[in-house]
Amino acid sequence: MINIKTMYTVFFLNCLLIDCEKNNEEKYAIASVFHDVGIWTDHTFDYLDPSIEQAKIYLTEIKKTRLVRRNFFDDILAPQNK
Repeated sequence: MINIKTMYTVFFLNCLLIDCEKNNEEKYAIASVFHDVGIWTDHTFDYLDPSIEQAKIYLTEIKKTRLVRRNFFDDILAPQNK
């Protein structure tokens, strides 16, 4: 189950308050969807690494490997998790 509140917060916080560049909306949308997914796929609350792995698989499948890099998630998600 995807946490809609988290998706909304990650996406809109980044897009509206931190970075309003239209070109970056896609990466924030993807990060928003995958942010908590590791909780359910790996059954752990230490979820960022499993979430990143799931996002990498998805990005590879849709041929968006330009977004496959560790700091893609670190840049977007780590600050809110500290």
